[in-house]
Amino acid sequence: MKKFILGLIVGVSVTAAGSAYADDIVMVGKTIQGQFPVKISGSQLDTQAIVVDGTSYLPVRSIGEALNMDVKFDAELGIELNAKGVQSSMESTLTPEDQENINSTEAQYPQLTAKIEEASQRIVKYNQEKSELQAKESSETDPSQKKLYSQQIASIQENIRVAQEIVDELTKAIESMKQYVIKIKSK
Repeated sequence: MKKFILGLIVGVSVTAAGSAYADDIVMVGKTIQGQFPVKISGSQLDTQAIVVDGTSYLPVRSIGEALNMDVKFDAELGIELNAKGVQSSMESTLTPEDQENINSTEAQYPQLTAKIEEASQRIVKYNQEKSELQAKESSETDPSQKKLYSQQIASIQENIRVAQEIVDELTKAIESMKQYVIKIKSK
């Protein structure tokens, strides 16, 4: 019976915590309708529960610790409560090969981010050059010089397109790599 009650409390806590986390984005502007003390086995927790729109939000960490449980939080994986001594699914169950894959993948982020920044700076520079040439082209009266400016503008426009493709592809690559790491970590 004790395990059932403990399981029920943990289940309610995790469910409430999941709801609180999921609702976090839409909580802006909402009013806390009440705060209530939480007692576990007659002992009152330091942190209170709150009520927003008729839903109680419980302090998961305080409840877990009061129940002598390990509380883990990971922004990607969520909240997990485990009995002391039970290995968390969030803890490393990764093989050395998995960890090496994660490390080598994450080591590429700064390099790729730097390349994105370089390409973005080139786009800014190309756009400035293009604007200058367009101004010269619009004030030019010599048809051959006007044609030359037009060709230079077309060339710069192509450079902008290529640099933007680089930014887009590297951004997609980083996102794919992040998803790969999440997949490995959630084994």
